[in-house]
Amino acid sequence: MTLSTGLQNYLSDLKLETPEELSLNFVTELQNKHIAKYSFNSLSVALGEEMSLDINDLSEKIVTRGLGGYCFEHNKLTFELLHALGYDVELKLARVLYISENEDQRKKAPRTHRVTLLHHQNSTYLVDTGFGCYGPNAPLLLNTNKPQRIGAEMYRILSLSDEMQIQTTEYDVQIWKNGGSLPYIVSI
Repeated sequence: MTLSTGLQNYLSDLKLETPEELSLNFVTELQNKHIAKYSFNSLSVALGEEMSLDINDLSEKIVTRGLGGYCFEHNKLTFELLHALGYDVELKLARVLYISENEDQRKKAPRTHRVTLLHHQNSTYLVDTGFGCYGPNAPLLLNTNKPQRIGAEMYRILSLSDEMQIQTTEYDVQIWKNGGSLPYIVSI
C-alpha cells in the first residue's frame, strides 16, 4: 500500500508504522498520539489564513509546521489516514453543546464539529482527534448508557433520538468532569 506524502509524513511524525492488519489497537495508538502531539486552536482564523482541507495542505500545516488547527482539520487528517489504510470510516457532522437541557437549543444548534465513525469487527466507534482537552484520546464504543473509562476520564453515550422525537439517530457524548457532564451531540 502506498500512502500520499502528506499521510506518510503524518504517520512518521507520530512514530507509527503502517499496520500489518487493521486493529483497534492501531486506531487507539493513532488517536492518543495525535491528541498528545497536535494542538486544537483557532490561530488560522486570528491570523486571517486560508484553511484548506486538502490532505497535503493539512499535513503541511499540522505535521510539518506544527500549527494545530480546528476539528475539521484534525479529524480530516485522521479520517484520510484510516481510510487509506483500509479501515471502514465515515466523516460525520456534530453539534457541540455545553450542558444544555433545553431541547429546542439542541435541535437548533448548528453542526459545527466533525468526527469520524469507525466500523470495526461488527462494532461502531467514535474517533475524535479534534475536540481538544475534553475529547477522548481513544475510540469510544458507540454503546449507549454504559460508562466507558478512557485513561483517567469517564465518558457516557446517550441516545437522544427517542427523547427528541427526531428521525435521525443522535447521540449525546458526555465526559464527566467535576461531578457534572459536558456533552457534545453527534448526529448520525
